[in-house]
Amino acid sequence: MRNEEIEEETYVCCLCGVDGLTFVQTRNPAPVPTGMYVAEPHEEFGYSCCGECDRDLVLPLRLALITGRMNYDPDEETFSDQDGNCFILKPLGELLPGREESV
Repeated sequence: MRNEEIEEETYVCCLCGVDGLTFVQTRNPAPVPTGMYVAEPHEEFGYSCCGECDRDLVLPLRLALITGRMNYDPDEETFSDQDGNCFILKPLGELLPGREESV
């Protein structure tokens, strides 16, 4: 795919479902588990998220995992904190209705 085609194409945030993102507006949603995703991957570039989801969910989750404040069980797609409390993440579309209008 040429640069011009990449720049003209639009993308969907896999976490909140907002549509119309440009390539430069997309971010990598890892380590958010695919069970949370509300949109299908791009056929060539895979999953991507918007800057708001990156800021509000992805980056805090990465920091918690890196610093050891949270652990992730990929088989169960659950997170646990240092006290053993377990968290199951749900798709942002279920948790934040109407979010796609704010981007």
